[in-house]
Amino acid sequence: METKHLQIKWTVSRGRDTYGYNICTLRVDSDKVARCDGGGYDMVGTCIGAWLLATFPDRLKTILAFNGDHRRDGFYGLEFREPKTFDRHESYIDGDQMTLDGACGIGSVFKIASAIGVKLQRKSDTKNQTDYIAIID
Repeated sequence: METKHLQIKWTVSRGRDTYGYNICTLRVDSDKVARCDGGGYDMVGTCIGAWLLATFPDRLKTILAFNGDHRRDGFYGLEFREPKTFDRHESYIDGDQMTLDGACGIGSVFKIASAIGVKLQRKSDTKNQTDYIAIID
């Protein structure tokens, strides 16, 4: 069992084309691993989803994806697609493109994390920062 410290930090952009945009940054054990900006979508889910996709691709391949047919056994936010035809698959097939859309919501991302053996626990909150502990089986 392994433990990771996840830190979500909120700042505001001062860039020319993005001035005033919210910035959400994820650090895992002090290493910057994901960042998104703007608003109107779940930015925390997006950052944590990007980390899960980059860190645990082999584990994600073992669970069912939501393929759009309203069945309830796939995980919403996870997709496997054939790269040429873009056909969705419920199960991973060699060569598929895999995406984890965290903008679907932090609840969906937490369910996916739990299914692959990553338990996320919120530890603390301040005005501009939220800390999580990830317990990895």
